[in-house]
Amino acid sequence: MENSMDSLFKTTLTCFSDQPTSAVVELMSLKHNVDVMGVVAVLSRENRLVGSFADGDLRRIVGGKEDLELPIEKFMIKDPVTISEDELNSQEGWEKVEKLESSLERHVKFVYVVDKNNRFL
Repeated sequence: MENSMDSLFKTTLTCFSDQPTSAVVELMSLKHNVDVMGVVAVLSRENRLVGSFADGDLRRIVGGKEDLELPIEKFMIKDPVTISEDELNSQEGWEKVEKLESSLERHVKFVYVVDKNNRFL
């Protein structure tokens, strides 16, 4: 895992949790000036990170013939990997992510940065 000094913030798409899934799918298909394609940070109306949705999730729900007019919150991953802005520059913060990788037995590709109130940064 790289530490924060070696990595840069990447921009990603965002949407609100109450938006129809079809609108999020359309958003994902458009050309955007973002660094991370295929990943959407799902936010509450108060700008708090409440979930994540990625192209793999899209394949899962399309294969299941789900109703894409339902809100994205029905299909999002509700526990995305986060690190607080305070932890971002600490060894303890990155150790937390490494422990999570170990417990999940997979590589964590994206870590969302949030403030102390879980607002998406």
